[in-house]
Amino acid sequence: MDLTPVIIGVGEDFETTPRDVQSARSNIDLAANAAMAAIADSDVDLRAAVDAIVALRTYPDSTPFWPHPIVGAKNFARAVA
Repeated sequence: MDLTPVIIGVGEDFETTPRDVQSARSNIDLAANAAMAAIADSDVDLRAAVDAIVALRTYPDSTPFWPHPIVGAKNFARAVA
């Protein structure tokens, strides 16, 4: 069995900083929307076939000095899922 990862879809989501920071979308929402865009890019509904979600720590999750103003997650990948 070959376990080489293959990219089958890509997606992104972004938001410019709004004047009212409290109305900004969370990093979890942005990541989830990007994942859904990648699934849509693949032209196949892969949600049921996902075995694992892996995510790097985001900057706000890496330091207690500058926490994200909207939301934080102890398990970012689970929150995105």
